[in-house]
Amino acid sequence: ATEADSDGTVPPARFAFDDTSGVAAVELTGVRASLLARQLEAAVKELLSISRQQGARALVLTSTSWNGADGSSTELSAALAGLLALHLPLVCALHGEVSGPGLLLSEAADYRVAEAESSAARGG
Repeated sequence: ATEADSDGTVPPARFAFDDTSGVAAVELTGVRASLLARQLEAAVKELLSISRQQGARALVLTSTSWNGADGSSTELSAALAGLLALHLPLVCALHGEVSGPGLLLSEAADYRVAEAESSAARGG
């Protein structure tokens, strides 16, 4: 999984928008809660712009890894609250093991779609 570059910059999440369906897709690339939070904050800004201009109707979150180390979930919870405040249906497309920050995100989604081999793991 991709984390912050050596100079501390955060790699952006990959963002796509389908004009026909109004579905936005965000691929997160980090596994630490703080990095995911910054990527979600950037996605919220992009979605606000698109919603105003083109009428986004739903959001699909994917990730290069849903299995991350537990970190400060305060930042992630705040970013997730901003995302949920958009009032768009949220879908998480899951694969592999889902734990830590990835589990927090998936639990907040309106819908979860998972590969048959996916599993959720809670920390102790």
